[in-house]
Amino acid sequence: MGNVFKGGDQRLDLSNSGTEVFVDVLTLAVSDLAEDPWDYRFAALLTLQNQSVMGRGAVGFDLEDIDWGATPHERARAKGFVLRTAACSAGEVPGPARWRARPT
Repeated sequence: MGNVFKGGDQRLDLSNSGTEVFVDVLTLAVSDLAEDPWDYRFAALLTLQNQSVMGRGAVGFDLEDIDWGATPHERARAKGFVLRTAACSAGEVPGPARWRARPT
């Protein structure tokens, strides 16, 4: 059984093991970057994707279901935070989490 993360027309289908790694790395990044209440709500959403809590094959979310904010400024800030979290996870910006192994 797999898990689906969606945003617009894009889907990310992951195996249970892939989801575990994806969520763990994003959680490390979001923990380092979170500063505002919205950031912590997004961190809580990621925490709910922890398969040891929710059960294998029972996680995933659609980005359209997230409350991004009431104003264009709030929505832009929230989107920026999610993009920074993903970039940190991918090793594109400084932070604690990396998808790629560091050179030895």
